[in-house]
Amino acid sequence: MESLFKDKESVNKDKKQEKNKKLIIYKKDIITFVIIFIIACITLIGFFPMHYATDTYNIINIGYEEYMMNNSLKDGRIIMGILVFIANLFNMPIETWIPILLVLAVIISCISVIILKNIILSYKPAKNKWVEIIVLLISYCTIFNFMYLENLYFAECAVMALSILAYMLSARNVVKKNYAKAILWAILGVISYQGNIGVIAVMTVLFTFLENTGNKKFV
Repeated sequence: MESLFKDKESVNKDKKQEKNKKLIIYKKDIITFVIIFIIACITLIGFFPMHYATDTYNIINIGYEEYMMNNSLKDGRIIMGILVFIANLFNMPIETWIPILLVLAVIISCISVIILKNIILSYKPAKNKWVEIIVLLISYCTIFNFMYLENLYFAECAVMALSILAYMLSARNVVKKNYAKAILWAILGVISYQGNIGVIAVMTVLFTFLENTGNKKFV
């Protein structure tokens, strides 16, 4: 009986330790998110006032409804169609709508940075805080690369950001052999923005390499 009680106590202690670890990681992720969000906002400070890309002029010329039908839904970008529908429903001025989409894109992108960092560290745990910071910087530069910054000028920046996040999670599940989840994430990416679908291939190769580093057969 005593051994049973001891076993239960040890199990409860392990559960509490796991919960505490998760809370610590969760708090770290929140702090990290705030820091990189502020950095991203400072970097993109010139983007937040109303800016005009070619796509923006197109929306102004044809209006929300026609843009939703001809440019979003016909191209299979259902999520963008929903965002345009909301803007049209509430008759939002485009000078307000575009910056809102940019803020949404930055938020999603910062979440992608944290998830990418956590995935990398799950394969290769950091030996110290400096290594963790380096992995965070690498993850930040991977998401907020110079080509991606140009995409943030467009009205569809929010769905572009969502597609990258979805494709990355799809790749993660491909490597983990959770193919049903991988397909669902890929579908979310496709109905957001199809142009970034190559992210699945790139991230799958990266995660496969990280998972198998040290495996002699793989090398």
